[in-house]
Amino acid sequence: MRILVISDTHRYLGNLYEVMEREKDLDAVIHCGDICCIPEDVESITGLPLYVVAGNCDYDGTLRDEIMPVFQGRKFFVSHGHVYGVNAGTNLIKSIAIDHGATVVCFGHTHVPLCKEEDGILIVNPGSLSSPRQSNRKPSYAVLTLLDNGEVTCQHYYL
Repeated sequence: MRILVISDTHRYLGNLYEVMEREKDLDAVIHCGDICCIPEDVESITGLPLYVVAGNCDYDGTLRDEIMPVFQGRKFFVSHGHVYGVNAGTNLIKSIAIDHGATVVCFGHTHVPLCKEEDGILIVNPGSLSSPRQSNRKPSYAVLTLLDNGEVTCQHYYL
């Protein structure tokens, strides 16, 4: 199973078209917040099931702050991350994921790509497709691959 993870598009979905041209055989999309549009706009571009949370710039009130989808028996904890102080580090959001029995954390907010494993938890920030903040300033996204042996791999890509 392959899952596209994106975040912080801030209404600008132009780069998502390029991502979908590049990436084939995807099964789902996780959007980690600050979508700033209706989720159906993303679904119409990807044609895939969308799992989305509210970010600090999403004001319509229809999106949940956190979700915990399960993919192939693996529980994910998805949050924008701003309420967990992700600008200062990932310890709190990792702790919350552990409390909920999740093995994968997906978050956004910082606009900086991250993929690391700590204490058996895979921690993923795809960066931003619209306004990147890492040193190369290239829009980014992540693809998670769930393998049959239980492993989850993370790969970042840049436009």
